Amino acid sequence: YVVTDGSDSDPGSKNDGIIENIILEKQEDGEWYFHIKYQNKYGWGQVAHKKFLVDVTPPEDFILGVDNGGDDTNPTPKLKFSTKDKTSGISHYFVKIGEETIKVSPEEASEGYYRLSVLTPAEYFVNLAAVDMAGNTASSSVNFIVDPLKAPIITDIPKILNKKEELVIRGTSFYSRVTVKINISKAGEDPIEAIVTTDDEGNWSYFHKEKLEKGNYEVWAKIVDKRGAQSLDSTRHLVAVVSSSIICAYGWWIVILLLLIIVFLVLYIIYQRSRFKEEKTRIRKENDEVKNKLSRIFAALREEVDELIELADKKPGYSEPERKIKERLRESLDISEEFIAKEVADVDKEIKLKEKGGEK
Repeated sequence: YVVTDGSDSDPGSKNDGIIENIILEKQEDGEWYFHIKYQNKYGWGQVAHKKFLVDVTPPEDFILGVDNGGDDTNPTPKLKFSTKDKTSGISHYFVKIGEETIKVSPEEASEGYYRLSVLTPAEYFVNLAAVDMAGNTASSSVNFIVDPLKAPIITDIPKILNKKEELVIRGTSFYSRVTVKINISKAGEDPIEAIVTTDDEGNWSYFHKEKLEKGNYEVWAKIVDKRGAQSLDSTRHLVAVVSSSIICAYGWWIVILLLLIIVFLVLYIIYQRSRFKEEKTRIRKENDEVKNKLSRIFAALREEVDELIELADKKPGYSEPERKIKERLRESLDISEEFIAKEVADVDKEIKLKEKGGEK
């Protein structure tokens, strides 16, 4: 056998003995050929040739750069680099970004760059390794940042929501015709995600058709444009979903009950007024009877006093002392009659005032 850099060399007629394997001496980088032929009792056979490469030199050093097209929010920047391997050539590349490692073929980077898939807003460290056919590697790293879009603003959302009502969320953004992803999250459950699109002025609205169960919810939103660029989450809003109040649950029954109470009160007032009128009529009648009786009683008392005084000395007419007694008694009777008549008149006046008040 023999090792040469020619493809058709002949190892000659020297017998190297019976061998199963050999260890070759250190070869320089390049393309080499292993030539071997066998001998038996009939002589030497044909020469077999096997090409092999020796490559212990890594690909050329290179500088890794990032091209975001002048837009820091670009979610798919290009990794720019250029390298080659003179001996065996580039087999593939490894792109490690975060915890992910991507194998890239030379064809995918033939124009001197590799475009990353969509990235979320964050700071990234990327390492790119060029691997030649012999497994030698050369690598370069770079840091870069993908900036977020401006977050949307939720302008209208209820703080308390009846579980029978529809949740309505309104907001605005700095971008027209972009996607707004809305998240409605209840503790211990997977968030509900909804998607709406902003109008030409960047405004948006969302109507949640399904009823939410009782509990506390967090609501937030973020923007995603056609490139896949994203914003950070908006301010989170708390929404308390409560059960229907007793008014909502039993509204008609309560209204009916109140109407029945009102009807009862009206009938009761009518009944009381009717009784009051009857009572006033009775009191007035009794008051009139008292006035008549008092008038007759005092008239009779005056006559009786006159007769008693006249008969006191068993002489007709009145003596001077009898006249004075008579005048005093009459004066007392007049005062008593006037006082009692005044009290009766006050009662009569009170009845009339109540009647006028009732008419009003």
